[in-house]
Amino acid sequence: MVTGASMPLKSDPQAEQVYDLEAEINGSWTWSSATTKNLEALLLTVCKYYGVEAPKFKVVNTKEVAETAYYAEELIVLNRRREGANGMVLLHEAAHYLVDCFYADVENHGPEFVAIYMHLLDEYRYLPHRCFRMMAKIHRLRIGRRYRPIAFKNRGV
Repeated sequence: MVTGASMPLKSDPQAEQVYDLEAEINGSWTWSSATTKNLEALLLTVCKYYGVEAPKFKVVNTKEVAETAYYAEELIVLNRRREGANGMVLLHEAAHYLVDCFYADVENHGPEFVAIYMHLLDEYRYLPHRCFRMMAKIHRLRIGRRYRPIAFKNRGV
């Protein structure tokens, strides 16, 4: 579970399924820690790829914060102490940011988020989209149609 939430919100019915899918791959988070510089470079690359300005970004190293990572108010925070300082967690939070850039009033872990997240994991070689789609089917996740940058070119989503 990336954000640290224990129960899905009524307005976020797919949250638990996303976290369950991630639980199947998050063992590798422990072994794939990255430097802040590399994580920032990945975030900048993602944002350039989607044609958006990068949000503020920081890595913290504290047990005081319960979350592995979070995105709020144009800021992505990864917690090194909670195994959040890796590319997979960053891509989860970047997907939230991109959803905010391209959509209005959608579920936090809804089909739009899942589509972009799947594409990011595939594009940056963490998890091929075919594997993600198989896992999404098992976890009954709905996947949106638009996920590549070209789909958002006109921003008439």
